[in-house]
Amino acid sequence: FWSLILTPDDTADHWYRENYFYEGQIVSAGLPRTDSLLAANAQERRRAVRKRLGIGVDQIAVLHATTWREDRSAGNNTSADPGFLDVASLAKELGPSHLVLQRSHHSVARSETARMEAAGVLNVTDYPEINDLILASDVAILDYSSLRFEVALANVPMVFFVPDLDDYEGTLRGFLFDFEESAPGPLLRDSSRIAQLVR
Repeated sequence: FWSLILTPDDTADHWYRENYFYEGQIVSAGLPRTDSLLAANAQERRRAVRKRLGIGVDQIAVLHATTWREDRSAGNNTSADPGFLDVASLAKELGPSHLVLQRSHHSVARSETARMEAAGVLNVTDYPEINDLILASDVAILDYSSLRFEVALANVPMVFFVPDLDDYEGTLRGFLFDFEESAPGPLLRDSSRIAQLVR
Protein backbone atom coordinates (compact mmCIF):
# COMPACT_ATOMS: atom_id res chain seq x y z
CA PHE A 1 0.00 0.00 0.00
CA TRP A 2 3.01 2.29 0.29
CA SER A 3 4.53 4.35 -2.50
CA LEU A 4 7.51 5.66 -0.50
CA ILE A 5 9.53 4.60 2.54
CA LEU A 6 12.00 6.71 4.50
CA THR A 7 14.94 4.87 6.04
CA PRO A 8 17.59 6.12 8.46
CA ASP A 9 20.40 5.27 6.02
CA ASP A 10 20.98 3.08 2.98
CA THR A 11 22.29 0.16 5.05
CA ALA A 12 18.72 -0.30 6.33
CA ASP A 13 17.16 -0.46 2.86
CA HIS A 14 17.51 -4.19 2.32
CA TRP A 15 15.93 -4.92 5.73
CA TYR A 16 12.87 -2.86 4.76
CA ARG A 17 12.60 -4.63 1.41
CA GLU A 18 13.09 -8.08 2.90
CA ASN A 19 10.88 -7.76 5.97
CA TYR A 20 8.07 -5.65 4.50
CA PHE A 21 8.18 -7.22 1.02
CA TYR A 22 8.51 -3.70 -0.32
CA GLU A 23 9.49 -2.97 -3.92
CA GLY A 24 8.76 0.78 -4.16
CA GLN A 25 10.89 3.89 -3.78
CA ILE A 26 13.15 4.36 -0.77
CA VAL A 27 14.62 7.65 0.37
CA SER A 28 17.55 7.10 2.74
CA ALA A 29 17.63 10.53 4.34
CA GLY A 30 16.95 9.83 8.02
CA LEU A 31 13.73 9.52 9.97
CA PRO A 32 11.81 12.72 10.78
CA ARG A 33 10.52 11.13 13.99
CA THR A 34 14.01 11.41 15.51
CA ASP A 35 14.68 15.03 14.50
CA SER A 36 13.70 16.45 17.89
CA LEU A 37 16.35 14.32 19.62
CA LEU A 38 19.08 16.07 17.62
CA ALA A 39 17.53 19.53 17.35
CA ALA A 40 19.34 22.66 18.48
CA ASN A 41 16.73 23.19 21.21
CA ALA A 42 16.91 19.61 22.59
CA GLN A 43 18.30 20.69 25.98
CA GLU A 44 15.71 23.43 26.30
CA ARG A 45 13.00 20.88 25.51
CA ARG A 46 14.49 18.50 28.06
CA ARG A 47 14.22 21.14 30.81
CA ALA A 48 10.62 21.98 29.82
CA VAL A 49 9.52 18.32 29.80
CA ARG A 50 11.18 17.59 33.14
CA LYS A 51 9.42 20.60 34.67
CA ARG A 52 6.08 19.50 33.18
CA LEU A 53 6.51 16.00 34.62
CA GLY A 54 7.62 17.28 38.02
CA ILE A 55 11.13 15.82 37.85
CA GLY A 56 13.39 17.61 40.31
CA VAL A 57 16.35 19.55 38.95
CA ASP A 58 18.78 17.21 40.72
CA GLN A 59 16.73 14.02 40.31
CA ILE A 60 17.93 11.21 38.07
CA ALA A 61 15.12 10.23 35.69
CA VAL A 62 15.14 6.51 34.86
CA LEU A 63 13.09 5.55 31.80
CA HIS A 64 11.79 1.96 32.01
CA ALA A 65 10.29 0.87 28.70
CA THR A 66 9.64 -2.67 27.52
CA THR A 67 8.29 -4.11 24.31
CA TRP A 68 5.33 -6.46 24.04
CA ARG A 69 5.40 -10.26 23.92
CA GLU A 70 3.31 -12.22 21.41
CA ASP A 71 2.76 -15.01 23.92
CA ARG A 72 1.02 -12.54 26.25
CA SER A 73 -1.35 -11.25 23.58
CA ALA A 74 -5.01 -12.14 23.16
CA GLY A 75 -4.62 -11.58 19.42
CA ASN A 76 -6.55 -8.31 19.42
CA ASN A 77 -3.59 -5.91 19.34
CA THR A 78 -3.39 -5.91 23.13
CA SER A 79 -0.87 -7.59 25.39
CA ALA A 80 -0.36 -8.23 29.07
CA ASP A 81 2.62 -6.45 30.59
CA PRO A 82 5.62 -8.81 30.83
CA GLY A 83 5.93 -7.79 34.50
CA PHE A 84 9.52 -8.97 34.83
CA LEU A 85 10.78 -5.93 36.73
CA ASP A 86 9.34 -4.91 40.09
CA VAL A 87 9.42 -1.18 39.35
CA ALA A 88 8.12 -0.18 42.79
CA SER A 89 10.92 -2.11 44.51
CA LEU A 90 13.49 -0.61 42.16
CA ALA A 91 12.26 2.91 42.94
CA LYS A 92 12.42 2.18 46.66
CA GLU A 93 15.98 0.86 46.34
CA LEU A 94 17.10 3.88 44.31
CA GLY A 95 15.51 6.31 46.76
CA PRO A 96 14.28 9.89 46.30
CA SER A 97 17.32 10.94 44.27
CA HIS A 98 15.81 8.96 41.38
CA LEU A 99 12.42 8.92 39.66
CA VAL A 100 11.38 5.94 37.53
CA LEU A 101 9.40 6.85 34.41
CA GLN A 102 7.29 3.77 33.64
CA ARG A 103 6.44 3.57 29.92
CA SER A 104 4.40 0.51 28.93
CA HIS A 105 4.14 -0.58 25.29
CA HIS A 106 1.05 0.72 23.46
CA SER A 107 -0.35 -2.81 23.12
CA VAL A 108 -0.19 -3.10 26.91
CA ALA A 109 -1.76 0.34 27.24
CA ARG A 110 -4.73 -0.89 25.16
CA SER A 111 -5.26 -3.82 27.48
CA GLU A 112 -7.10 -3.78 30.79
CA THR A 113 -3.81 -3.62 32.69
CA ALA A 114 -3.95 -1.16 35.58
CA ARG A 115 -1.44 1.68 35.46
CA MET A 116 1.51 1.27 37.80
CA GLU A 117 1.38 3.64 40.76
CA ALA A 118 4.01 3.68 43.48
CA ALA A 119 6.25 6.06 45.38
CA GLY A 120 9.14 7.09 43.17
CA VAL A 121 7.37 5.91 40.01
CA LEU A 122 5.69 8.16 37.46
CA ASN A 123 3.55 6.33 34.93
CA VAL A 124 4.14 7.99 31.55
CA THR A 125 2.46 5.33 29.41
CA ASP A 126 -0.12 7.82 28.15
CA TYR A 127 2.33 10.66 27.59
CA PRO A 128 1.90 11.48 23.88
CA GLU A 129 5.53 11.99 22.76
CA ILE A 130 8.19 9.34 23.43
CA ASN A 131 11.02 11.63 22.30
CA ASP A 132 10.16 14.00 25.14
CA LEU A 133 10.57 11.14 27.60
CA ILE A 134 13.90 10.14 26.09
CA LEU A 135 15.16 13.72 26.34
CA ALA A 136 13.94 13.98 29.94
CA SER A 137 15.75 10.78 30.95
CA ASP A 138 19.23 10.33 32.38
CA VAL A 139 19.36 6.56 31.98
CA ALA A 140 17.10 3.92 30.40
CA ILE A 141 16.21 0.36 31.33
CA LEU A 142 15.14 -1.41 28.14
CA ASP A 143 14.71 -4.91 26.78
CA TYR A 144 14.34 -5.67 23.06
CA SER A 145 12.50 -2.49 22.19
CA SER A 146 13.67 -0.60 19.10
CA LEU A 147 13.70 2.43 21.39
CA ARG A 148 17.37 1.65 21.91
CA PHE A 149 18.13 3.33 18.60
CA GLU A 150 16.41 6.58 19.57
CA VAL A 151 17.82 6.49 23.11
CA ALA A 152 21.31 6.07 21.64
CA LEU A 153 20.81 9.16 19.46
CA ALA A 154 20.12 11.16 22.63
CA ASN A 155 23.29 9.83 24.30
CA VAL A 156 21.33 8.32 27.19
CA PRO A 157 23.12 5.32 28.79
CA MET A 158 21.19 2.05 28.76
CA VAL A 159 20.83 -1.10 30.84
CA PHE A 160 19.14 -4.10 29.23
CA PHE A 161 16.99 -6.28 31.49
CA VAL A 162 16.39 -9.46 29.48
CA PRO A 163 15.40 -12.39 31.72
CA ASP A 164 13.62 -14.09 28.80
CA LEU A 165 16.34 -13.55 26.18
CA ASP A 166 16.61 -17.22 25.14
CA ASP A 167 12.85 -17.59 24.76
CA TYR A 168 12.42 -14.26 22.97
CA GLU A 169 15.22 -15.01 20.50
CA GLY A 170 14.52 -18.69 19.97
CA THR A 171 10.72 -18.88 20.17
CA LEU A 172 8.97 -15.51 19.99
CA ARG A 173 10.50 -13.09 17.49
CA GLY A 174 14.23 -13.33 17.03
CA PHE A 175 16.39 -10.43 15.88
CA LEU A 176 17.67 -8.81 12.68
CA PHE A 177 21.00 -8.14 14.41
CA ASP A 178 22.80 -10.25 17.00
CA PHE A 179 21.28 -8.82 20.16
CA GLU A 180 24.07 -9.56 22.62
CA GLU A 181 26.75 -8.11 20.34
CA SER A 182 24.81 -5.01 19.33
CA ALA A 183 23.06 -3.93 22.55
CA PRO A 184 24.81 -0.71 23.68
CA GLY A 185 24.87 -1.49 27.38
CA PRO A 186 25.09 -4.31 29.92
CA LEU A 187 22.67 -7.25 29.65
CA LEU A 188 21.12 -8.56 32.87
CA ARG A 189 19.21 -11.81 33.25
CA ASP A 190 18.08 -11.01 36.81
CA SER A 191 17.25 -7.73 38.52
CA SER A 192 19.72 -7.90 41.41
CA ARG A 193 22.25 -5.45 39.87
CA ILE A 194 19.89 -3.05 38.07
CA ALA A 195 19.95 -0.37 40.76
CA GLN A 196 23.72 -0.58 41.01
CA LEU A 197 24.16 -0.16 37.24
CA VAL A 198 21.59 2.66 37.10
CA ARG A 199 23.59 4.51 39.76
